Amino acid sequence: MQQWFEMMQEAGIEPNVVIFNTLLKGFSRYGSMAQCNSCFDQMKAAGLHPDVITFQTMVYKCASKGNTEQMQLWYKKMEASGAEPNIFIVGAMLKGYAKNGDMKMCAQLYDDKVRGGKMKPSSEIFGIMLDGFATVGNVKEMQGWFNEMKTEGLRPNVVLYGILLKGYAKWGLTKKCQWWYAKMLADQVEPNIQTFTTIMDAYAEVGDTEQMLHWFKEMEAAGLKPDIIVYGTMMKGEARKGNIEGCQKWMERIVDDRLKPNPYIWSSLVVACVNARDTVRMEQYFQEMLLAGTKPNVVLFNIMLKGFAQEGNIVKWQYWYEKMLQSRVIPDAQTLDTVLFGKINAWGGTSETEEQRRMEKWLPQAQAWQEKYTSVLGSMGKNNRITPSRIK
Repeated sequence: MQQWFEMMQEAGIEPNVVIFNTLLKGFSRYGSMAQCNSCFDQMKAAGLHPDVITFQTMVYKCASKGNTEQMQLWYKKMEASGAEPNIFIVGAMLKGYAKNGDMKMCAQLYDDKVRGGKMKPSSEIFGIMLDGFATVGNVKEMQGWFNEMKTEGLRPNVVLYGILLKGYAKWGLTKKCQWWYAKMLADQVEPNIQTFTTIMDAYAEVGDTEQMLHWFKEMEAAGLKPDIIVYGTMMKGEARKGNIEGCQKWMERIVDDRLKPNPYIWSSLVVACVNARDTVRMEQYFQEMLLAGTKPNVVLFNIMLKGFAQEGNIVKWQYWYEKMLQSRVIPDAQTLDTVLFGKINAWGGTSETEEQRRMEKWLPQAQAWQEKYTSVLGSMGKNNRITPSRIK
């Protein structure tokens, strides 16, 4: 893109605002903030005046990164230039605040620019508000914004109902999910596969595999074919209960449907083994995954480490930790902190004396590992010093 721009200049063609905006749009989607800033500076140096699309693109880029400080700065530059804000710029700013979980600023911006500015809100604007409150777990406000949307005369679609269901599902509010599903049907909104996946996930979160299966059958009755995400959700519910056979049955369905298992699918099988305290099968599934050509990520390695950590198998833990590093997978904060040391007291010590012995056994080795892998742990950007007080 930059190459074509330079070729155009070499040919003596003077770029205009539209061309610079196109370039900015490309950098916004696929480039860096520095490239966006450079393009904007070139535009100004060429004596061109940025328009509302220019500032909209800059605001959008900042919002997508959650950089609300820079986002506000560009909005002020737009106001100073005399360009009039539109609903798309407001939507971009709402996304920026929502990305950071700052729903107070979202509500304030909506009041100032939409209600106060007499802008007509769209379904997309309400979708941002609903998703923001769903993410932070404020389901009361989420429902309030849904009702306001209807007051504004906007008809909720399957996407908006899906956001609402996701908000309730995230916190295991299964009865609310059922109620809103019925309301969606009453409003003659046809559910899609994401609708059913969300409801199944709500039951997976609370380990209700019976209801999970019920909604799977409801989905099939609606004429929808399960995809890999649906199967992953079903396996997640079984894995939480440590039901290895249940996970295996869903894995067989995946193979029968000629779908390719992804790391999320394999992680459910491994989690099931961890929860069933069956490290032999856990290793077997991990090896099957490697033979299937799936590359393990940090999540999968952490699950493996947790399985050996909870049974106190130091040798195996260290072996798989070494394998993790050899695979060029960078450990995260859970690798040493949560996965290993946060679970020591849950390993079944029958007395305070026995737990103390376990701690004394693990602590020197843990400190030695930390010294050995200081450079790797340093990339986490946090203090990972291991002390007895943290092993609780």
